[in-house]
Amino acid sequence: MSLESLNMAGGVLGTAFSLLLLASITQGLQDVDILHYEKMEAVVGENVTLPCIIQSSPSLTITSVEWRKNKSRNTKLAVYTPTYGLSQFWPNVTMQIVPNGSYLHLHSVETWDSGFYICEIATFPLGSISSETELEIKDEVKLLCDAESIVEVHPGENVTISCTAFPADHYKWTKNNTLVSEIQSLELWLVTEAHSGIYTLTVNTGNKSVHKEFSITVLTATTSLRTDLQVEVSRSQSSTHLQCLSSWPPSSTSYIWFKNGRKIKEYTAPYANFTYDSADSYSCAVKGYEDFPSPSVYTPKFPFVSVSPSAEIEEGGSVTLTCSSDANPAANYTWYKKNEDSPKASGQIFNITDFRAEHSGNYYCETQNILGRSNSTLHLIVVAGSSTMTMNIIRMTVLVLMLIPVFLLSLWMSICCCP
Repeated sequence: MSLESLNMAGGVLGTAFSLLLLASITQGLQDVDILHYEKMEAVVGENVTLPCIIQSSPSLTITSVEWRKNKSRNTKLAVYTPTYGLSQFWPNVTMQIVPNGSYLHLHSVETWDSGFYICEIATFPLGSISSETELEIKDEVKLLCDAESIVEVHPGENVTISCTAFPADHYKWTKNNTLVSEIQSLELWLVTEAHSGIYTLTVNTGNKSVHKEFSITVLTATTSLRTDLQVEVSRSQSSTHLQCLSSWPPSSTSYIWFKNGRKIKEYTAPYANFTYDSADSYSCAVKGYEDFPSPSVYTPKFPFVSVSPSAEIEEGGSVTLTCSSDANPAANYTWYKKNEDSPKASGQIFNITDFRAEHSGNYYCETQNILGRSNSTLHLIVVAGSSTMTMNIIRMTVLVLMLIPVFLLSLWMSICCCP
């Protein structure tokens, strides 16, 4: 059957659609797509996996898979053919072969691993299909913790804060410059008011270090009042106006202001004006109770977007997109489609019902509060699925059934007319 007839058949039956969070590239045949990342970021020391998977044509025969790095120098990383097997040419690179493509694994990446990674899959009968991923390796410490920076507990309870850093060589927890622990987790058992305070985690990587502070409050009748601080935000064109609010204002006191966890100013009034940068966070405390600051206010962090229920959906089905972002004050959520001025939806959840081909394109979730905004793009691609193959089978079956009577009639006539 010709490529033209394959494409014509796709318009007769209901077409299955796929939602791909990874970008897709098409070469040669319209219905062939490679699942891959357009761009990926990692930090030094992490393990990175780059996919290169044919999504919509399982009937293709793969004759070779090749990974290269960079467009100009064209450094060959790994090659696979069914006849000669797998060859790998780079120390920290391994290639994993799967039925419809491959994964390239980069172990303990360094900054020089940044660049463009090209995957080329040779297939029969369609020829070569390729994809390209831009990988950026950042030389910084990535620290992930399972607790917020402010922790409140009651007397007699236990506190555990676990953190993991990439890369990491040594962990150290201190309180008032006194060593508390030298493991990843801070563990406090049967706490009393004496455990309250600022705990600092320092992670050393050999040539770099990162610090993160946690304020632990053991709540009593007094400290419950101390922790009732909030920062109210308002903005003008040139500056950010902050007010330190509390239901327990002392009769005479000063207010301490913190920027990114560090003390910067002291005022007798609860007001302060700052020139705000999107990377900054601010908090306040009552003088004498600096160990009990307010929650920080900051711009929405980079949003996380997810899709449900699955990556494949038939025409007429529904899909739910969910957006979440860490922000204080709380963020507002708006959904847009690229090259369209009007928003598609508002709120964290965006439902698309009766899914059609025209719904394909780039969608992005924008999170915004009074301090700033951030957005994340989701790439939705419509590709022909299994129903195209089903249509082809039906057409061929009908054609064969129609030709059988013609053949039998022709055979009968030749026998009857034979002298």
